Amino acid sequence: SSSIATCILNPMDVTKTRLQTQAQLSGRPLSFSQTFLSIYRSQGVVGLWGPGLSATVLREMLYSSGRIGCYPAVRDLLNSNETDSTTLTSKIAAALCTGTLASFASNPADVVKIRMMA
Repeated sequence: SSSIATCILNPMDVTKTRLQTQAQLSGRPLSFSQTFLSIYRSQGVVGLWGPGLSATVLREMLYSSGRIGCYPAVRDLLNSNETDSTTLTSKIAAALCTGTLASFASNPADVVKIRMMA
């Protein structure tokens, strides 16, 4: 589901990335809507959805599957109680660990995505 959401929002991400790189290069940035329309007029719909879409989906799959998929195993590993209930501390620690590891795993795809969009 998160990959579908990123596919739908890819034009906004492309516009944001171009707006940021344009501000660094020219010094006089356009507004978000002006940048969006400029991309649409020069490259069409493909220019909004195409750049970086494959890297965006790859990044989202790596991040979401790493974060959500590893969470129960890490939470159970960190839970030191002999009972079946998990503590709030083990849940927070598991969320921090899996979120951090998923961010590290998806960072190369994120770099590729930005370079494809720029």
